[in-house]
Amino acid sequence: VYVAPGTYTESPTITHSGTNTSRLKFISQTSRAAVISLPGANTWAMNVNNASYNEFQGFRFNGSAIAPGAGAYGVNVQGSSYILFQDCEFDHSNEGVRAATQPTTVLLNPDTELLDAGLDRLADGGAVSVATRV
Repeated sequence: VYVAPGTYTESPTITHSGTNTSRLKFISQTSRAAVISLPGANTWAMNVNNASYNEFQGFRFNGSAIAPGAGAYGVNVQGSSYILFQDCEFDHSNEGVRAATQPTTVLLNPDTELLDAGLDRLADGGAVSVATRV
């Protein structure tokens, strides 16, 4: 799925899986020019629920429109494996990527930046790892 440059103020939920040999790919046509901006406080920019083998390339997940102190969150991943972020940017978020439940595996390619956003793994949650190669 190719995504045109622009700011998308919504909170998409991904529920479809690819396979080990054929990942579902979401690709920004211009690196970091497709911006997923939070629609409101205490929301996630994107949710990945029970959807494995998905890949996101060249996106920017941004919470700068949310007032300081309000909940601004990046991507919430639940019950999903092999979710890969390549050349993505997470900024102005309390949590950049959250692996919320087991089994959950999130891979961050080294060219992905967590600017002022972090990684979170809940006590009952999955694993967040950094991929050295894809």
